[in-house]
Amino acid sequence: MNNSKISTSKIRKYLRELSIVVIGVAITLSIGIWITNGNNKKDIKLYLEAMKLELEENIGLMEEIIEYWQPSIHYTNYLMSNHKETLSMDSIRSFGVAFYGNRYDNFSTNAFEMFKVSGLMRLMNDKKLIFSICNAYSYLQLLENHLDECRKFKNSEMVKDMEDPSRWKIPMYNFYGISGTPKSIVDLSKWTSEMIKITISDLERK
Repeated sequence: MNNSKISTSKIRKYLRELSIVVIGVAITLSIGIWITNGNNKKDIKLYLEAMKLELEENIGLMEEIIEYWQPSIHYTNYLMSNHKETLSMDSIRSFGVAFYGNRYDNFSTNAFEMFKVSGLMRLMNDKKLIFSICNAYSYLQLLENHLDECRKFKNSEMVKDMEDPSRWKIPMYNFYGISGTPKSIVDLSKWTSEMIKITISDLERK
């Protein structure tokens, strides 16, 4: 009997100690999860702020692009609103700043790329905001691709002008007078800027 009581006592003691250990582990894990969730929320907030600042910086760059292409827009409008035979050389020279200038712009997407690889995007509950952010950076990529194609087109036309003196009378006529490329750059830049401003507003509400 005594041995039985001792064994039962030992088993109860063992179960009690085991229960304490299990409860302790559960509490530790819960605290760990709580801390992790708290850290994740902080990290997500930091990334959202970084992307907001990045998008604002890109809008500033778009404003520079729009301003840069304004003289080209004037030249395009002049060429497209007149017959080729009636174009004035003096008028054409007045647009000289627009002929051969070019610029190379790359939008910043570092914050967005880091956010994607961090794995935090999948932890966000606000799917509408995720969609808005992804759209904003898609618009940026679309604009950057268009700018790249326009630069290539312009460089190609510049080479043709340099190789063929007969084209000098109306510089870059295909680029400005026929394709109207500068207007497409400005229009797409303005549209992209407006779309991104919507995303920035969404981020400011978080």
